[in-house]
Amino acid sequence: MLMAIAENKAGRISIPGTDGSVSWREVFRRSEDLLTAVFFGRLQYLSDAGINRVLGVLIGQEAADSLGTLRTVECWPHLTGLEDRRWVEPDVLLHFECGLVLIEVKPPFGGDQYLKQWQAEVHSLVAECRSGERSPPEIVHFLALGRNTLPVGAHALDDFRTEGCFELSVHTREWEAILAAIPTWTSECSRGDAAVFKDWIRAFELFGLHYEVPRYWTELLTKEGSTVSLAPLSWWQVGNSAGATQAACSRPTEKPWIPLLQFVRDNSLELNTWK
Repeated sequence: MLMAIAENKAGRISIPGTDGSVSWREVFRRSEDLLTAVFFGRLQYLSDAGINRVLGVLIGQEAADSLGTLRTVECWPHLTGLEDRRWVEPDVLLHFECGLVLIEVKPPFGGDQYLKQWQAEVHSLVAECRSGERSPPEIVHFLALGRNTLPVGAHALDDFRTEGCFELSVHTREWEAILAAIPTWTSECSRGDAAVFKDWIRAFELFGLHYEVPRYWTELLTKEGSTVSLAPLSWWQVGNSAGATQAACSRPTEKPWIPLLQFVRDNSLELNTWK
C-alpha cells in the first residue's frame, strides 16, 4: 500500500456529504497514525542488529544495548488507571527483554510535544503497574519523537511520579536524526533490513523529509586541483545547502543556487580558468 501511495497509484477517497475527494497521498500526509504505523509497524521486521541501530539513534546506544531483544510492538495501547480519564493512548509501547520504550509521536509538521501529555502517559503506565494489570519493568525509556520545541534538559525527571515502580529515562529526538542515519545503516545491513529502510524513506518523503547527500564546493576541483569544473554539479542533489551535513526538511525554492544547478544540467559549460 505504501508503494502505491508513494507512486500516486492508490486512487482517491470520497469525502462524505460532498462531491469532492482527496488522494490517499494527502490522507497519508495528514495522519500521524499512518506515519507511526509505517515506521514502528516495520520495526519488528528488522534483524536484531537493525533494531539495535535504530534504538541507538532514538535513545542512545548504551541504553539500546541494555534493553535486550525486542519482543512485541504495541501500537496505540489503552493505558488505564488515572482517576480522571478512562484511558490514555500513547502511540507506541515497545516491549524488550529488559524494559519498555514508551513513545509519543508527532509528525514533521503539526502540533508540538507537550509535558502534560507525557506525564499522563507515564503516570497511566505507573497506575497499571501498581494495580497489577501490568508487570513492572526494570526500566522505561520515554521517547518524544518529533516536534520537540523546548531545549534539551527542560524536562526533568522530577516532572514524573513513578512511585518507585521503575527507573525512568526521558529522550527527545527528531525525525531528521533517523533520516540522516539511514544511508549508513543501509550500507551495513542485510537485504531485508534495507527493504524496511527504503520503505521508511518513502514514508518520510511523503511528509516532506528528504535526505540530503553532503556536497562541498571542493568537489568541483579537477584532479590537478588548479582549475574548477562545473560538471559535477549535474549530479548534485537538490538539498538544504551545498555544505549540509544532515537531513533537513526544506523547500527547494528557498535555495538561491538552484538556478545554477539547472543551468549546468541544461548546458555544457566549463570554466577552465576559474581558480
